[in-house]
Amino acid sequence: MAVNQSLREMELKDVRQEMFQREIEIPIRVRYSETDQMGVVHHSNYVRYFEVARMEHFRSWGYPYGELERCKILLVIIGMECKCRSPAYFDEVLQVKASIHKMTRFRIIHHYEIRNRNKQIVATGKTVLASVSKEGFPIPLPDTLGKVWPKVREQKGLT
Repeated sequence: MAVNQSLREMELKDVRQEMFQREIEIPIRVRYSETDQMGVVHHSNYVRYFEVARMEHFRSWGYPYGELERCKILLVIIGMECKCRSPAYFDEVLQVKASIHKMTRFRIIHHYEIRNRNKQIVATGKTVLASVSKEGFPIPLPDTLGKVWPKVREQKGLT
């Protein structure tokens, strides 16, 4: 399937402004395999938690990541940061928030915040995703996302 044809099929999706949530928050329970000998979450897992929230965010818009891939659109991480603020522990339920900070025709910047049950910040982070074809060339995000984002940005006073 050609990339242009795939994009046209994606455009048929009706992404209404009210569907396009700027942020999403999900619970994640810390599993034993994600901790060290002291029962503290290993720092590498925060990036995994970011990914889970990001995938749920796309799903909430009606664009599950798998569907984007089937349409030959890949979102590759070209930048990432994570700051650990306080420890999280085995079996603790964390709240992971993913929010859109900025979106262009080719990039999406997410910000993340992980909090424990006491609302204390455990970690914060950021990812920069670039939209590319399977061949690795830049490709615009589906127009429906591009049309909705300026309206959301305007309402929320974002850049």
